Amino acid sequence: MQNSTQAANAWRILFLLFLANLFNFFDRTIPAIIIEPIRMEWHLSDFQLGIIGTAFTIVYAIAGLPLGRLADTGS
Repeated sequence: MQNSTQAANAWRILFLLFLANLFNFFDRTIPAIIIEPIRMEWHLSDFQLGIIGTAFTIVYAIAGLPLGRLADTGS
């Protein structure tokens, strides 16, 4: 009984990790998908779009540090 419970829990954890990876993928591709509508709506130059992409990447990286620490130390 113990092995079947562990196997079921392992599949649940694998599924949760799959969902986390899927959301991570979508989170990084959505800006690339919506960049052209943003350019047309606000009449932005390539430089301004580059700054938006850079800001997104920097905020994403900086926010990952405390969230990763919280995930490691939290219960």
